[in-house]
Amino acid sequence: MFIPPRPGRSRPLNVGSGVWGTVALWRDLVIADTDEGKVLGIDRVTGAVRWSFFLTGPLWQSPVVVEDVLLLGDCAGVLHAYDLAGGAAAPGPPPERWQVALGGCIESTPAVWEGSIFVGTRAGAVHALW
Repeated sequence: MFIPPRPGRSRPLNVGSGVWGTVALWRDLVIADTDEGKVLGIDRVTGAVRWSFFLTGPLWQSPVVVEDVLLLGDCAGVLHAYDLAGGAAAPGPPPERWQVALGGCIESTPAVWEGSIFVGTRAGAVHALW
């Protein structure tokens, strides 16, 4: 892989509303979330939307992928984990592995370290989950 000295092309995909966070990459997918609560799995080569679903919006944090698990926090204060590998062969969005209610809109991007997940909420708390 290399970064071109100057990109020669750009292919925008209109996702309907603002993308405030950094996209995540997993295999051949680009995973983005929007400020209206939409989560999209986009084919990295063709730009086609392979799947999408909604969470309680807005989504302002960045999705995180660790070991085939997608972590997303929503503005209802719920942290979600999705099994990307388990849903790779099936059409549609990945199956949800678990969710945990933390209280307060999750606007910060989850951080993962040695089996623990750390995430902050608008309610003024930093949560450690293990």
